[in-house]
Amino acid sequence: MKVIKPIVITPAMIVSSTAVNADADYNPATGYALNDKCTYVGVIWECIQGPATGKQPDTNPLYWSKQGPANASALFDDKISTPTTGSGSLTFVLKPGYVNSLALFGLVGDVLTVTARNGVAGEILYSKTQKLYTRIVTRLYEYLYERPAQLREVVLTGLPTRKDLHITLTVTGSAVSIGMLSVGSLVVIGTALYGMTLDLTDYSLNTTDKNGVTTFKKGLFSKRLSGIVVVNNALFTRVSRDLEALSGIPCVWIGTDKNGYTPLTIFGSFRNAPLTLENYATSTINFDIEGRT
Repeated sequence: MKVIKPIVITPAMIVSSTAVNADADYNPATGYALNDKCTYVGVIWECIQGPATGKQPDTNPLYWSKQGPANASALFDDKISTPTTGSGSLTFVLKPGYVNSLALFGLVGDVLTVTARNGVAGEILYSKTQKLYTRIVTRLYEYLYERPAQLREVVLTGLPTRKDLHITLTVTGSAVSIGMLSVGSLVVIGTALYGMTLDLTDYSLNTTDKNGVTTFKKGLFSKRLSGIVVVNNALFTRVSRDLEALSGIPCVWIGTDKNGYTPLTIFGSFRNAPLTLENYATSTINFDIEGRT
């Protein structure tokens, strides 16, 4: 099992972006009226009392209500269900510093391209192009008639570590979307044993009125991954400290990087992770990771 220890993407790390916000940036000279919206520091704000002239949204709760992340910033929060969307393509250039891995969740599109340079226009150190549609064919019917399925998550490790690393990522397609982007450093926890459990929790609702009419409302779903990881005792202290540092922090957990087991990679935080000293050579972690929507 591996985990990408994330960094917080600050505005200073975003070199450029083609994502467009639906609402204009806040202007202190504008006389905002009731229900008017604006974007301020990557957040959508709605006016709840007007006129809101000169009333900065984040410091005037009597005039403004926070609505959620703006489109250009949505992929940098910790929720897959608040995507950044675009038409034709989305391109981001980031300067995150010392990192070696990234993960994208909630993808919609045809092709993902990731390029890493040493400097904004420097030498290309890493390049990856990946189609975002896949087919799993086990019988003739599927080969002939099954439509390709959207690849919803991509994890890339082994990026070059440079202080001036610039990462350019582009998703192309007729309608494109990125639910969440996580960038950070890869940490090896141990070896996951067979017997891992992947559980899906569906938040859809069935409601029945007094006349017996049932209405279905589709909701989100979350994953939960549990199992046992074997840890070499030479890494006992380091792994223990890593788990303490990651407590309560949503991370990308990679159950295994073997081909065909992509669903065992989830974004979430561990609820329980008891570290047991089994013998002189190895220890075990009974992990339980709750995914985010």
